[in-house]
Amino acid sequence: MKARVLGSLLRSEGFKVIDSASEEYAFNVIASTPRGPLAIKAAENFASSVLKRCAENLKKLGRSIDLTPLIVYSEEVLDDSLIACRGVPAINLRTFKKILRGEELPFIYFDKGGIYVKLHGDIIRARRERKGMSLGELAYRVGVSRRMIYEYESGRADATLDVALKLIKILGDEILERLNLESISAYFALQAERKTREKSNLQDPTLKRLSDILGELGYMCYTLEMTPFQVAAKKTAENKRLIIRKTMENGEGEYLTIEMAKICNSYAILIDEDKIRIAGDQVLEVPKDALENKDNLEDLLSKTPAHEYKTG
Repeated sequence: MKARVLGSLLRSEGFKVIDSASEEYAFNVIASTPRGPLAIKAAENFASSVLKRCAENLKKLGRSIDLTPLIVYSEEVLDDSLIACRGVPAINLRTFKKILRGEELPFIYFDKGGIYVKLHGDIIRARRERKGMSLGELAYRVGVSRRMIYEYESGRADATLDVALKLIKILGDEILERLNLESISAYFALQAERKTREKSNLQDPTLKRLSDILGELGYMCYTLEMTPFQVAAKKTAENKRLIIRKTMENGEGEYLTIEMAKICNSYAILIDEDKIRIAGDQVLEVPKDALENKDNLEDLLSKTPAHEYKTG
């Protein structure tokens, strides 16, 4: 599958799209959607070691700058369902097209334990109560424990496929959550909540020093590969996001870094040989040693708001 197919599909729906211009990046397109930014990688082979590296970097990207990563396969995933590759949601191209067209699909996904279906717990409870059924009665008819029905209604558990089919027969298919960009984003957010220790392998002294300062300021820093920038950072308490690129020969990477910052409502920090540029709604240019202490950095970030891209 050619990556440009994904870009064309998203543009046809009116989304702002940036092409990565390099197959070596972990993503092919970045799109601004009403549900938030989306980073997509086109893939052919689920077992590819390169794809697994892409997925790891997509996951870091999603955690650090609050975008939704998505892998779109030509064939390997079954229609109208989702799998996870290293914690990154993955669907096939036909399913992606259906989602963009707004078709109503149940949220079915594969996990280690089998095939699961996401449910609307509040609707299950309302339908059960309308029918005058107790938790125990519904549990008996479905063949699960009373506790499991309570977990479904509380939104803390998803049903296996066979249980979901029994629930539909009793309560109707309105109990099913739909597979769309919004629910895929929520699914990734749950995956991203799983604690993993972020190991920094930065070798560049300037990037390492800046990451250390950001850590002192309360930012969580992520070291990235297969992206046009080397570091992404987030300060959740202040809703601030940074993407940091040390200048290289490739000017295309600098353009992509700035455009991604716009879509992700983030700052782009560009480190040149003798200066640093902080790009938000304005661009500040300061000597390279201006960021040698945390007070300077906080002051500079406060002087210009981050990029703010509004979807049409």
